[in-house]
Amino acid sequence: MSAYVVGNYSIHDFEKYREYIGSVQKTIAAFGGKTILVDHDHQVVEGKPSQLVVVVEFSSREDAHAWYGSEQYQKIIHFRKESTEGWVTVCSGFNMQEV
Repeated sequence: MSAYVVGNYSIHDFEKYREYIGSVQKTIAAFGGKTILVDHDHQVVEGKPSQLVVVVEFSSREDAHAWYGSEQYQKIIHFRKESTEGWVTVCSGFNMQEV
């Protein structure tokens, strides 16, 4: 079942964040992931989310966690952590038969 890495954060250092986005796609692709959503202009209908929403799809939770913990990603994650504030989570895809 597909899994999704979902991030919601505000950027406070755009220069440092640019270094992150210049490298992150290669690390995602190396683990079979695909960025399916990046939105700076989402329309909030409820709650108080941060400025940026990101969703990356992987084949499984195992692949998502393998990417996140990988040496390649860990080498660049500091750029995001030092330039943003928010959260990142791994979610499983929806299977109606499991409800």
